[in-house]
Formats: sequence, structure tokens, C-alpha cells
Amino acid sequence: MNYFSIEVDNISELKTKLYDEIRRRNISADRVFILAKKPIRKKGFLGIGAKTVYQVWFQILDSQGDSDGRTQTQLKSNNYSAGEYEAKKENDATSSLYKEIDTIKKMLQDVMVDNKKVREIAYSYIKNKESNFEKIKEKMLEKDFPIGFITKILEKVDNEFSEDEKQNFFFIYSKIRDTIAEGIKVTSTDIIINKKPKIVMLVGPTGVGKTTTLVKLALQWGALKKNKFMFFSLDKYRAGASYQLKSFAEIFKVPMVIIKDKETLVNSLQDFGKDNDIIFVDTAGTSPKNTMTINDLNEHIKIMRKYDVFISLVMSAVTKYKDMLDIINRYGVLNYSNIILTKIDETTTYGSSVAALYESGVPLSFVTNGQRVEKDIMSIKPVDLLQMALDDVV
Repeated sequence: MNYFSIEVDNISELKTKLYDEIRRRNISADRVFILAKKPIRKKGFLGIGAKTVYQVWFQILDSQGDSDGRTQTQLKSNNYSAGEYEAKKENDATSSLYKEIDTIKKMLQDVMVDNKKVREIAYSYIKNKESNFEKIKEKMLEKDFPIGFITKILEKVDNEFSEDEKQNFFFIYSKIRDTIAEGIKVTSTDIIINKKPKIVMLVGPTGVGKTTTLVKLALQWGALKKNKFMFFSLDKYRAGASYQLKSFAEIFKVPMVIIKDKETLVNSLQDFGKDNDIIFVDTAGTSPKNTMTINDLNEHIKIMRKYDVFISLVMSAVTKYKDMLDIINRYGVLNYSNIILTKIDETTTYGSSVAALYESGVPLSFVTNGQRVEKDIMSIKPVDLLQMALDDVV
């Protein structure tokens, strides 16, 4: 037995090419049977323009017999003349072969239909995935998350989903929320006094609420814990701030000292340090670009380093993302250990704050949400902060 194959771009070409092959080989059609058929991928020139062709394999039977085992003599006994027999035999064989080709054509058409369905399903998956990711991206932009941060997070979580999971918007949202939350650090909000006096200092730009926040901490860590405490003010420029702090000192019935220079600081630490568990230090707000003022503040901090110093950077939740990163960077010379996020009640979008905390890696200690000294300060879990930041996304 002999074998041959024919490659065609589409099944419609098969009849024509098969007829030409039978004539070229000078064989009768009744000796040709289809063995197998399959689509194959052929590369184009230089790898460009690849396409699918169909390869069909045929078997040429020996001339002594036919596929059903009957000999030519047995077939001729059906009262056909030799010429009629040969013509009928050729027509029947060709007709049978063409029917088989038509069957192949239908099969391949079904395959193409199935492939189309597969493509449609795949496209639906991709479109749905892209739709979910795009929807979350738009929602995060509305919540004031910076675009670069959003892209970074989406790329980070993309490979962690199965195809089915990518169709579930809530699943994607939950994963993004948890991924960001895992990247935000928090620190303990309990006061630990290893050596007296513990110095608690707040630093940061003007107008972020340092003085009010300091008084809130004095209530929590000082009065409520029955620690003996007092206030220092390094804000020698704003009379209003000193007056505000002095008013609270009178309410708490504790001393308050305005530190005018380094000498005053040294003397005040010596005079009051041994009698107090905690000294709460207020500082002047300054632009992060004012390196001279920040460096001067750092010189005062160096004097306090002989004691147990706890420094917090205070930032407002209404500050823009890039400005937050700039503040975090420029105040870094002061070696603060944590961030207090204020005025979360004055905005409905927390994307900038969340992104800045995530990117900086500086732990969050407290958030403040109002002016009430006794109530409006709290610790917060990262996942709860993310819940606030992504509110209304789902």
C-alpha cells in the first residue's frame, strides 16, 4: 500500500487537488481512502505571516481488491458490461470519496465554529478581567490614589488570580485592599517610659494640628494614666499657639515653659526633668522647604537625645500625595519614628494618605478626626484605613 497527503488552505480546495493527484498517479478513485486529517500551523517567511493549513492523508489500496474485500470479478457479475462497470465503479468511488470529503468539511467547519466559541469565551474572560481592573482603577482615581501607585498595585496582584477569579469584581477588590493593607505599618499607641522624663515631641508643617494633637496625647498618656507631665513649647513665633497650649496647661494644672533658645531648653530639662514622667513638646510649624528651620529644630532635638525621646511627624489627610512624600523626606533628618495622620474628618478621599504610608514605610500611630480633645484621636488598623479609603468602590 502507498500513502500520500494533500495540504490545502481550506477544505474547499480538497476536491480539486485530490482529483489532480489521482490523475497524476494514474489510479482509480476506488483505490483511494482517507486515513486522517488535521490542521497544522505553518510559519511564514522569516517567521512572519504564520497561517493554519489542513493536511489530509490518503491510502492507496492494492489493485487486487477493494475496501470491502470484493474482487473486480465479483463486481462484474452484476450484469454490467466491462465499460459500464468501470464507469460506474469510478463514479461510485468518486462519489463515496467526495461524500467523505464533505464529512471532513463539516467536521472542520464544526471545529472552526468551536474555535470561534473558544475565542469568544477567551475574549469574554479578557474583557471582563480588563473591565473589572479598569473599574477599580477608575474608582481608586476618584478616591485620590495616584495613578502610578494604582498601576503598581494592579500589576502586583494581576498574576495572583486564576481566570475565574478575575471575573469576580469583589474578589479583585478584596485582594487589592488586603495587598495595600499588608504594606502599611502601624506602631503601638501605648506609652512606655523607660527613663524619666519621657519626651514626646510632635513635628510637621504649619496648620496640621500639632498643638491640639499634643494635648490629646497629654490627656491619654498623661492625665488618664496618672503620669506626671508638663508642656514645653518651641514655637516662639506664634503667640496664639503658645496661648492655646498655656490654656490647656491651666486646665490640666501642669507647668508650661516657652523655650526661647537652646540655653533655656537645657536649663528647663534640668529643672523639670526629674519631677515629671513625661514632657510634651510642641514645635513651630514650618515649610518642609525651609531647611534652616528644620536644622535648627534638629539642634534642639540633639540636646534632648540624652533622654528617652519619642518624635512623631504630623501630617494632614488633606495634603496632596507628592507633598506628603516631600514632607516625609525633608523631615527625615529629625529621625521621627511614626506618623500621626490628622483631619481625616475634613476629607472623603484618603488615597494620597494611604499611598504615602505604603510607599514611605513609616509606621502609622494615630489618626485624628476632630477637635474634641477627649475623643477625636484613635489608633486604626491598616485594613480599616483601607476600608475608609476604598469606601463605595463596591
